[in-house]
Amino acid sequence: MQKAVLALAMAILVLLTSGCAEAPPDGQPSIWSGLIPPKPTAATTPTAEPTPTFVTPATPYPTSTGNVMPQPTFRNPPDSGPVADQYVLVYDEWLSFNSSRTEAFTYALAVPPMFVDFDVTPEMVTRSIVKLSSDGKKKETIEVTHVSENSWLEVTVRDQRGYIIAQDGFGRKYDVDTRKQVSVHSHGEYLIEITGSRIEAHVRVRVGGSGTSP
Repeated sequence: MQKAVLALAMAILVLLTSGCAEAPPDGQPSIWSGLIPPKPTAATTPTAEPTPTFVTPATPYPTSTGNVMPQPTFRNPPDSGPVADQYVLVYDEWLSFNSSRTEAFTYALAVPPMFVDFDVTPEMVTRSIVKLSSDGKKKETIEVTHVSENSWLEVTVRDQRGYIIAQDGFGRKYDVDTRKQVSVHSHGEYLIEITGSRIEAHVRVRVGGSGTSP
């Protein structure tokens, strides 16, 4: 009996050392599965799927440190540019009045209103004035430049009957604002008179359109 057990042990040892054991059929466990550890296999890394693009790269909003909230930056709206004049220019002249005289013309206003704009350049005079110094001990001479008393302009608009519809001017009984405007808002035939002395004036007459003076 001991010889039979010894012979069986020798046979198993021969099989282990010779490597001639047959592999069990697929799916069947081997008698050696509990004795021989499985060979390690290389781990496979899954392929990452591309992420769909639904956003656009942008600069991050600037943030401040601490608890202070960032303040927005305000900008002026873009300039829309000059607005086109809605009126028709019917008269545009530079007039020079070296002595007292009158420039006159008529206009049949079919589409009111009518604006008469005038900018003036008056004659200036320089005078020397003698006055006491600040300490009152001596006299000082200073030069003063001002508008000449002889420089003036008057613009008058009359209807067909000769009545004055609008009137304004520069100097004399008027103030010394160098830019003025008179207007008429009813249709009809009008006489425009421009009278002045020692002054230059740029006179423009615009008609038509709607609304008030620009």
